Amino acid sequence: MLDAIIDTVRNGGFLSDAAAKAGVRKASVHEWLREGARVAVQVERARAAGMPDPVLSESQRLSLELSERMAVADAELRAEAHELLVRAARAVTKVTETVRRDAAGQVMERTTKKEVSTGSLHALTWLLERRFPDLYGPRMVVHASR
Repeated sequence: MLDAIIDTVRNGGFLSDAAAKAGVRKASVHEWLREGARVAVQVERARAAGMPDPVLSESQRLSLELSERMAVADAELRAEAHELLVRAARAVTKVTETVRRDAAGQVMERTTKKEVSTGSLHALTWLLERRFPDLYGPRMVVHASR
């Protein structure tokens, strides 16, 4: 069940889709994630205090595992999406070489054609607005009148 939830999220699915695929209610998955976050805090506090990890029930252990794996799945999806976005935003240079030969196979003419695409302006704008909101983010203009 955990694998079905994690795989769906890692592949870009929403939590509601992941819950349905696993055959559980979305509210249950949310509760397990909240419980996993609470358990993670308990474990971190114990470790910070130099104490052994707390004894966890099976439910707490599964909630913690779901929470931790979900964080990794989200990070993997974000990283992959970001990489694709950057690739879409970058310009691409395509070089084509054409060779004309005579009947004997000797090269008569060689031409090189270079095409540069500008990439996706929309993807580039989206990336800049989110990475550098102070520079490229939307501006809010407030007009006051009496």
